[in-house]
Amino acid sequence: VDLIRVAIDQKKKKFVSHPFSQQIINGRWYGDLAHKMFFGKTIVAFQFMLSPLFVVPLFLKFLLIDIHRGVPVMDSDFGRLLRLKFTPCLCFITDAVNFIIFLTILTCICLTEQDRQTVTPWEYALYVCVVSRIVIELDNLVEQGWRIYFGNVWNYVDIAILTLLTISGVYKVWIQEAEFNLESFPNRFKQFNDWALEVKLYKHFLNVSYIYAIAEFVLFLRLLTLLEITRSMGPLLIALKYLLVDVLKFSVILLTTVVGASITIYSMNVRLEMIIDVVGGLCRELSWVQFLAQNVTWRYFKNTYPDESLEGLNKMYEDFQSGNRKYRKDITTIIGELTDNNSTTFCSKTLEGELTAPASFENFQATVTSVMWSTFGLFDVTNVSEPYDDRTISFINVILVLYILLACVLMLNMLIGILSTTFDRIQSNCDIEWKYARSELLKEYSGTQPFLIPFSTFLLPLVYWFRGKLREEQQKESEQSSNLTEGRSRRDNIISEVCERFESDLIRDSSEDESESAARPRSGSRPGTRGRNFDARVRRLRRRFD
Repeated sequence: VDLIRVAIDQKKKKFVSHPFSQQIINGRWYGDLAHKMFFGKTIVAFQFMLSPLFVVPLFLKFLLIDIHRGVPVMDSDFGRLLRLKFTPCLCFITDAVNFIIFLTILTCICLTEQDRQTVTPWEYALYVCVVSRIVIELDNLVEQGWRIYFGNVWNYVDIAILTLLTISGVYKVWIQEAEFNLESFPNRFKQFNDWALEVKLYKHFLNVSYIYAIAEFVLFLRLLTLLEITRSMGPLLIALKYLLVDVLKFSVILLTTVVGASITIYSMNVRLEMIIDVVGGLCRELSWVQFLAQNVTWRYFKNTYPDESLEGLNKMYEDFQSGNRKYRKDITTIIGELTDNNSTTFCSKTLEGELTAPASFENFQATVTSVMWSTFGLFDVTNVSEPYDDRTISFINVILVLYILLACVLMLNMLIGILSTTFDRIQSNCDIEWKYARSELLKEYSGTQPFLIPFSTFLLPLVYWFRGKLREEQQKESEQSSNLTEGRSRRDNIISEVCERFESDLIRDSSEDESESAARPRSGSRPGTRGRNFDARVRRLRRRFD
């Protein structure tokens, strides 16, 4: 059982950070490089850079020459090269160089002018890197197992980056192959077709650019994790990782509060829209009634009913005017109740189409954004005015005050306290945390892909074949060690049984000697002779079993 690996899996940080454990971990991390001087490390650097060119010829040499001479694969030039390449520190350097190549190509795409419709050479290089990284991630998943692989948070980041770039590649190919339906203009306005095509292509090109920009930002953050191996930057990055976890927990609480306050405020906006619809209909009805009151005169009734008597016309006119006045009063009363006796301004703005919800609360998304910015003091409270009535304005202001007290005064201070406590805890155990994080890198980079992209994709079958040979050799060594352990345990059991028998004989002989010495005088034998004979017989048995 590998106790170091078990301790890393069980997160026994004090055991892993012990100097004796660190000595073993450093020996595994550097492998044979730990005992090489400057000249030897220079040779290893050249082998590392030129290994993709020589690995296939050395493998053919092993198959055609060395295997017929009876040379084991681990003793051949091919085996020594790959054993060197599988050193964890060299695998780490390979992974770092792969990320730098990946990041450099993506940066060149983001900073240079690209064609909107065709795939550029930089993008072809990026897609080759994406395919190689996907192969590497799948290889790590198979080699490490899904528990260890998905136990590392940064592997989720790698999956997200590769997913985004895969979507961008498919999207760019679709843009290249798609046929856009454009309105046909007369021949003399043919340029309009070209402009319309440019606009459509530009919109799709912007979507691809958004994906590239997000992947660029996340990839730069991913590159920071490679600095965890250094003693100066490692503790700071580890502390930052724990602080980010606390910030994410706090963000859940803050987001819940923001959504709750936004729903409360937006419900007032829904009520306002209902009032605007109702009052708009009433205002239109009131304007029509006022128009009738101004234009329907006594002469209108006389012309309409020429055969009616004068008394009847007067009564009809008075009934119309009294009913009109009562109807207008009822409508005005209802509008006043809905608008807090502000019917004149409300009706004029409603009929002119000027009465709408404020831009800060015009929809739910705008409401959430306004509430979120109010956390940082970037919201103008004067936006909470017309067309709301006084009660609604007071209600919204109370909700905003409660939210700001809860979010700014309580939650932000609580976040500061949590971050301070976490940082102090990490700083007090920074050496232990850094050594444990470095030990996790040993587990992560043991047996990972040792070649640079794109060679990692082409040489993957060769890597799998050599891993199988390594496992066979490790299995043989474990069997030999187990057999040796069983032999030693069997030897110790036999020796213990013999020692117990000799001790019992020695005790019996000493009791007999004491009884004889009590009965007759002592003989001339020297004291301790039986003990020396016993020790000599034990040594002979040990040499026989060894």
